[in-house]
Amino acid sequence: MVFMISQQHVIVQIIYVAACIVAASLTTFGAFVSFAVFLSKNRMNTYTFEEVIRREIDQLPLKQQRQLLILFLICVLCWMIVLLPYVSLPF
Repeated sequence: MVFMISQQHVIVQIIYVAACIVAASLTTFGAFVSFAVFLSKNRMNTYTFEEVIRREIDQLPLKQQRQLLILFLICVLCWMIVLLPYVSLPF
């Protein structure tokens, strides 16, 4: 029984660390790419960051828009896994 609890603890820790790595990596990569797109497309400083990124996303084919949405949802799910233990702590 003790071995089973220890094994479950290790599995939970592996999932937690993997989610933390994926969440941080996807967030950093997404921020870097979106800022690079913003800087390359906004030469006259006439548009906001949101307008430039929205225009670029709208130009993507539907399949790539879906893939981007899936990537975004994976990132959100990983952050939820990472932050869940802190939400459930008593105050």
